[in-house]
Amino acid sequence: MIARVSVLIPTYNRAALLTQALEACRWQTRRADEIIVVDDGSTDATAGVLAAWTGPGRIVLRQVNGGKAAALNRGLAAARGDAVLVLDDDDLLPPDALANHVAALDAAPAAGFSYGRYARFTGEGTPTATPTDVEPIDRRDPRRLHLRLIDHDFLPNPAWMARGSALAHVGGYDEALARSQDFDMILRLARAVPAAPIDAVVLWQRVHSSLRGRGAERAAAVHTTGLWAKYDAIMMAGLDRRWSDEDYQPLERPEGVDPRPAVLQRAVSNFVRKNYDGALAHFKRAAPLWAARPPDPLELRIAASLLSSAHGVEELWGERRDILEALARCGLPGSVRRAMAYPLRWRLRAALAVGDLSEALGLRRIAVGGLGVSLATLAMARRPQWPPASPST
Repeated sequence: MIARVSVLIPTYNRAALLTQALEACRWQTRRADEIIVVDDGSTDATAGVLAAWTGPGRIVLRQVNGGKAAALNRGLAAARGDAVLVLDDDDLLPPDALANHVAALDAAPAAGFSYGRYARFTGEGTPTATPTDVEPIDRRDPRRLHLRLIDHDFLPNPAWMARGSALAHVGGYDEALARSQDFDMILRLARAVPAAPIDAVVLWQRVHSSLRGRGAERAAAVHTTGLWAKYDAIMMAGLDRRWSDEDYQPLERPEGVDPRPAVLQRAVSNFVRKNYDGALAHFKRAAPLWAARPPDPLELRIAASLLSSAHGVEELWGERRDILEALARCGLPGSVRRAMAYPLRWRLRAALAVGDLSEALGLRRIAVGGLGVSLATLAMARRPQWPPASPST
């Protein structure tokens, strides 16, 4: 049973937003037993906000600016709760968030963490009504949770709450990552322990343009796509060095010991997060495995995730066109390459609809030059579907 709950808030130079985050903790129908704020060297009015903040369970820690991961590890070391929720200083918790997490974990003693959906809202104030821009979770995808998250990170830090024992098991946040440290943590948790899903919104995520990142690498949110891609690739390369093929087996209890789905998933996962060197190495391993029999529906659907990067694929027809050339030399079966190309169909249509010929030509280069798929074939392509889950999965 979850007897004590800790909420951990790392903060840096967001005094006004921090006040709202603290107020959101007071709204909870199930109050936190301790709220730990780690001030990562703020130079604005944060000290005054924290001095005025009163209430039971108040813990304030201060440190020289070292980045979010360092602040989180400092807070985790101080946390005494049976479960810990990390709340970003610019986000808010709906009133029943902690109650929903505790109920989910109490109902699933084997689960290491609970998670729900999140809804976005805009502006510097609190929402006047419940946000309705809810991030979807694809429940048709039969793959293990950490593999689904690599394709699409639908669980930012405050959308999940973890048992202290689970956090101790996977270790702290990676302080070498100036960004993507939250993503790295949820991937490690999802790989290591079972999860308890919550059919409710447990986070209100603020969309705004203030500066993000540690002091040495601060940037406006609208300018951080390249930085996120950079650190996602670093993170993924580190995980790939530590994980094995078994960690990429897409199904919970795969039938037999066929290595093909795992090796293909490993290649695609690394490609999606732009660890291209690792991805190409795994594609080379995967290609000969199809000599005995053609790809099955699960493998084709995994392949269709190749170009789903949230950070775009523009570099593949620009400064990293060498990746396309190397991919063309991997010897992948035609059906796999056609599945990989499928997302280009709607991207190409969107580019043509707005008259962006430069992007349209670039997408054509990916399809024809990198994947060997003609535009005529692409125009008739159908999206590969996930196969029906078997009783063993």
